[in-house]
Amino acid sequence: MAFPVVWTALFVDLAVSSAVALDSNDVPDIPGGRTAEQEIRAYRGALAVNLVLNAAWSWLFWRSRRPWLAAAECAVLTASSADLVRRTYRLNRGAGAALAPYALWCGFATVLSTAIAALNPRAAGRQG
Repeated sequence: MAFPVVWTALFVDLAVSSAVALDSNDVPDIPGGRTAEQEIRAYRGALAVNLVLNAAWSWLFWRSRRPWLAAAECAVLTASSADLVRRTYRLNRGAGAALAPYALWCGFATVLSTAIAALNPRAAGRQG
């Protein structure tokens, strides 16, 4: 199964790209008059939210067995991942470009989660 290999590679990509972005010393001019320090602080928050969303999908899908809720949450994760790519790119263009596959894979995971949910209509009304 390719999923464990792909997710491992994507998490390594996320870790390295985020570390590079957070360690960027030559932050270009940031739109909106924000300082590099403010941008990095906001980046840390966006990264934390993204990691929580990523963990939440696994819990919703596997533990709670709520595929429709997991699919909706995965769509939010995809938006968060795209935002994280944008923020990474603003801090370090190379790291931002390297992180793009993570957002694309999250989009694929959203489509796949939705397809699985559609194949399991009884799971929609599942209680407790």
